[in-house]
Amino acid sequence: MSVRLLSSWSPGWGLLLAGGLAGLAWWLVRRETSRLPTLAAWTLPILRAAAVFLITLTITEPAFESRTRQGNPGRLSVILDASRSMSLTDAGSAPAIDSNRFERASRLLLQSEQGLLSQLRDRFDVRLFLTTASDTPVMKWDSLASDELPSSLAETTDADWVPHSALADTLLGLADSSDCLLLLSDGQNNSGNLWAEATEQLKGQGVAVFAVGMGDPQGGDDLALLSGRIPQRVFRDDKLSGDLIVSESNELDTTYQVQIRYRDEVLWQREFEPLGVQQRTIDFSIAVADILKRARSELPADAQLSTLPVHLEARLISEHDRHPHNNSTSLTTSVMVRPTKVLLLDGRSRWETRYLKNLFSRDPAWELTSEIVHAGGQQLSRFPASREDLFDFNLVILGELPGGTLDSRQLTW
Repeated sequence: MSVRLLSSWSPGWGLLLAGGLAGLAWWLVRRETSRLPTLAAWTLPILRAAAVFLITLTITEPAFESRTRQGNPGRLSVILDASRSMSLTDAGSAPAIDSNRFERASRLLLQSEQGLLSQLRDRFDVRLFLTTASDTPVMKWDSLASDELPSSLAETTDADWVPHSALADTLLGLADSSDCLLLLSDGQNNSGNLWAEATEQLKGQGVAVFAVGMGDPQGGDDLALLSGRIPQRVFRDDKLSGDLIVSESNELDTTYQVQIRYRDEVLWQREFEPLGVQQRTIDFSIAVADILKRARSELPADAQLSTLPVHLEARLISEHDRHPHNNSTSLTTSVMVRPTKVLLLDGRSRWETRYLKNLFSRDPAWELTSEIVHAGGQQLSRFPASREDLFDFNLVILGELPGGTLDSRQLTW
């Protein structure tokens, strides 16, 4: 239950006006009745003030409003794109040229009684979401939980903007809890599932999707480096092989370069012709020795290392890219400077033992020390002489050793 005025006045201003006019009427009548008996001197001004107050309220047309719903209203999820491309300002945009796409979308949703949310909440259970870096958006408002609309959705700093737009994944994630989806975006889906796959899946689920486009309808030249993948660990003599996922706009018609950099040095570079595809995979391979040489040059000459973390940067370079903020990503791996040391001890030469010996011996990233100790009192000849030597191994594999093979001192290590 709520009170509102059918006129253009708000309830607060209506009451203030009625009270002001009633007070003025009381003061004017009170001056004329001041010489009358006490009862009449106060009763007449009060009656006149009450009459003026009620007449003023009647003019402002107050009404008690109570909302009830019959049946089950549809569930509508409104998704507002919060990716960095929504922070752009388009030339000639209305109503204010200096407003970015996100601000214009916020006004479209929130502007008093004419906003989309105000109109839609009378017919639907409405939830408002903002996209995030993952496929799980954050809910900003629920019509079932609050009648009061959010005051603002404006982003305040560059750090608040989402670097990539997994719009298709976001819609798919909300499909199970929605009958209808309304998306306000500039249309830059450059991460996750493809649009075509997502729309077919939503169609199969019977979920209606409506989109409101923000920004330049022509799109524009845009490259986006969505992600990069490399192994978590590589050996010093290996090749570092990985791939990059690149999104190309249909309007891009000039070549662009892809670089893998360490600090300010370019380790790998290729030039590509655009294919105009939403997701393109670009493979690369770099000698780990080249990376290790540059990384070790920054360390003391006598530094003893087993592994060395290395941070690389993948970058797209194009003279005609409209949004260069999404043209780079970081890649991290660890270079094994020395082989991983393994100690293998067993009481007999079983199939499993022979398999492990062959496995580690053939890979230069592993340094194997192995010994087979048969029953009959044979002592270990290759077991470390001290606790420090034992802990120099990265992995110790013990099979079924005969009793007494390890003495009490070795067992305490």
